[in-house]
Amino acid sequence: MAMAMLQAQPSRAHHTIEAAEEAAEKDRVAVVPLAVPLVAGPGAISTVMMYAQQANRWFDVVFLVLTSLVVAAVVWGCLRLAEPMSRALGTTGMNIVTHLMGLILAAVAVECIIGGLAILLPGLATMR
Repeated sequence: MAMAMLQAQPSRAHHTIEAAEEAAEKDRVAVVPLAVPLVAGPGAISTVMMYAQQANRWFDVVFLVLTSLVVAAVVWGCLRLAEPMSRALGTTGMNIVTHLMGLILAAVAVECIIGGLAILLPGLATMR
């Protein structure tokens, strides 16, 4: 996915030609519940669960809830501004943003792979 983003091309693995043609004919595409795990993934859910377990006082619980609401509001704002930002940036601007996000995604993916390999094969981490 990161490589497709770096080339500013949509991934062909997620839809067929028929689905792409059908989506092109419609003005708006429906939001499906599958998007929720993509916004609040396993890392975010695990973090909230960990902090909720460590919350000993009522203040900690209130702070956790308020923090979650602030994050939800920021995500809502970002999603709400996505269409106007897309129009303002145009095709070239969107391609540039896609390139940058693909580069960041590729860097995070490589870091995760290297971290996993270092744990799986500790001898590689000490080789120089």
